[in-house]
Amino acid sequence: MSKACMILSATTLLLLTVSCAPWNTEKADIEVNVEPFYRWQGPQVNVGDFSNQLQTKRAPELVQTARVMHSNIDRLTPEQLYVVAVRLYELGERDRSLYWFYQAQYRARFYDCSVNKTHNDTRAISSKAAVLARAYRHFYVRVEPYFSGYASCDYNRWLSVIDQVKRDNRTPPALNTIFPDIPFKTTQFEQCNAEITNNISLLERQIVLKQQSSPNGPQVIDPICKQPE
Repeated sequence: MSKACMILSATTLLLLTVSCAPWNTEKADIEVNVEPFYRWQGPQVNVGDFSNQLQTKRAPELVQTARVMHSNIDRLTPEQLYVVAVRLYELGERDRSLYWFYQAQYRARFYDCSVNKTHNDTRAISSKAAVLARAYRHFYVRVEPYFSGYASCDYNRWLSVIDQVKRDNRTPPALNTIFPDIPFKTTQFEQCNAEITNNISLLERQIVLKQQSSPNGPQVIDPICKQPE
């Protein structure tokens, strides 16, 4: 069991806290099943475009797929972003995986904020929208300890990744184009984007404080900090 502590930013609250991974983050595989999008055994991927490519067990092929996906990032769904993050992590491309995880986290939160529903009431939105909201929360809960644990091995890299994600989302993603059959509160896109960006800035400040309080750097002897051979 890894003892690395992680900084987490809450999904709906302007709150940052410190927690520790509740399960074994030292393993190369992230044993997560999120229906209907991903099953770790195989793996089995069902996220529409790029599903077959994301099932590869060859890191160079996956990296190339990630490059192609990045060129279309404005059209990617949170599930596609989460899956490419998980697969990169599993195939040893952990530095690359961090960017995709935080992009997935951002887009999932933007989705949750923008979907046309009564606040915190998934019963008020369409069944498809509710399924997606639950899937994104499940992805986050199950995979976050791996990515935050690894990110905390190098504070400068962590800050660089988060800053890149923040800069890449200065313009809110067009969710109504990504999900044409789900109603969104398009008038709140800018507000939602500002709230999430503020959360990211708070996370950055928390990382800086943690960095300043650890003059010798993070505990790189933690097994999660070792790149798979």
